[in-house]
Amino acid sequence: MSNNILFGIICYKEKYWETETFQTLLSSYKAFVSNTNKTITTLNIAVIDNTDINEWDQSNYKLSDTKIVIKYVHLNSNPGIAVAINQLFKIAELESFHSMVFLDQDTSLPLDFYNVYLQQYENNYDYSIAFPMVYSKNRLISPAKYRYYRSWLINGTLKSKLNLDYITAINSGLMVNCSFFKVNFGYNETLRLDFCDHEFLERLNFKNVIADILPISLEQNFSSDIHDKIKAINRYRLYLTDMRNYRKNKNIVIFSLFVDYPHLIKETLRYKSLDFFKMRFF
Repeated sequence: MSNNILFGIICYKEKYWETETFQTLLSSYKAFVSNTNKTITTLNIAVIDNTDINEWDQSNYKLSDTKIVIKYVHLNSNPGIAVAINQLFKIAELESFHSMVFLDQDTSLPLDFYNVYLQQYENNYDYSIAFPMVYSKNRLISPAKYRYYRSWLINGTLKSKLNLDYITAINSGLMVNCSFFKVNFGYNETLRLDFCDHEFLERLNFKNVIADILPISLEQNFSSDIHDKIKAINRYRLYLTDMRNYRKNKNIVIFSLFVDYPHLIKETLRYKSLDFFKMRFF
């Protein structure tokens, strides 16, 4: 049996082996090993660490299980999520992986996670892209409808196949055929943090691309939500850079009404500060 999948974890300022994602990924793999009679090869993990501290290197961490292979890459300039995902693809391509899975550090994976993704690879070898169902606070947040440059919740039951027309999804849990990723030119590296997942999927919409819906639910914890005003202002500064890059060649009026201004108002009310308005307009 070949489990030719590279699981990529993108992390920032956390020891990756202590993250919710890493620990639950290992638990799901061990559950699979203990419950199957199949010949097991390896669990392949690539950790892309965007922590912008030179001394942060976490490459010395080792597991005793030789069937779990970890490749660690430290991008200490913190170039962003899009660069990290493209770096993951470079590793996957160099080592001839068929598929890769994107994971951030704040996603809780169920015990059947590894098995479900392995089944997708084995039973749907020629697939293009696959989405899990990602929930936050009991709401399905991904996949989602995508209109007016923003996501909207999908109501009702998802079918096993989803035509990518007005559809988007978040990065975490997304599974993609490496060949398909390559011919669609990967992620746009001008978008460091925001919009990079939506921009990639936006390019796939209305091209007769069918996404497989994986029969699994993930929980997105958003433990990195910012509660400090100074950090929020710095984060908003990065958001503005990505926003200005993303909105190029788009309808500015629609974008302002549905994306730019609502986000600005939300941040202003959350932190009860006009600093966000000053950054946005001056």
